[in-house]
Amino acid sequence: MSVTSTLVSVFVGAALSHGVAYFQNRRSVKVKKTAIFQEIDDLTGWADRHLRTLKFNLQLIELEQPFNSLPIDIKPFLFEQHFHEVCIHLTKRQRIAIVDFYSVWEHFNQSVSSYMSLYDNPDIREKVDLYEKLRALYHVAWELKAKGPWIQHIEKTNVEAMKGAQLKIDQAAEAELQQALKEAHDLGPQKLREKYYSG
Repeated sequence: MSVTSTLVSVFVGAALSHGVAYFQNRRSVKVKKTAIFQEIDDLTGWADRHLRTLKFNLQLIELEQPFNSLPIDIKPFLFEQHFHEVCIHLTKRQRIAIVDFYSVWEHFNQSVSSYMSLYDNPDIREKVDLYEKLRALYHVAWELKAKGPWIQHIEKTNVEAMKGAQLKIDQAAEAELQQALKEAHDLGPQKLREKYYSG
């Protein structure tokens, strides 16, 4: 084999190797981006379940009834593992929206842990307003449920329409809660429990 043939073979081999590595990297990035978006979708579903539990608890408190069903903190891991690898391949809107969502989720987890530490301590529990803390948790869960779907379609979202979105979320959450408290009085404890557990 001539020197020229050898050099050509080496060059072609190197080019193919780089080409394979490039496409493998692109595929890896795509898979990890998809995984993060899927995790956001899953967490949005968890937020909806938490929201239902929190609303039921607040309804029971409104009727001066005991409750023992509390949300749990869910630790996301795909974001922590992969975001630093894929963030450069996301648009600015996507990066801001995703970081915001996970920041709110971290705040929710911290609030759940804080609430549980108070709930489990009778001495402290009598000195704090657990009802207001549950209301605050409810609003954070509502925010997560509202923001999750936005991220999936953030590139198609009208930026102008998003101005004042946080205030709209808070107002919508409070309006739904007030409706739920009214429903609690309309149904009474027994029918309220039947509705919750049948759902």
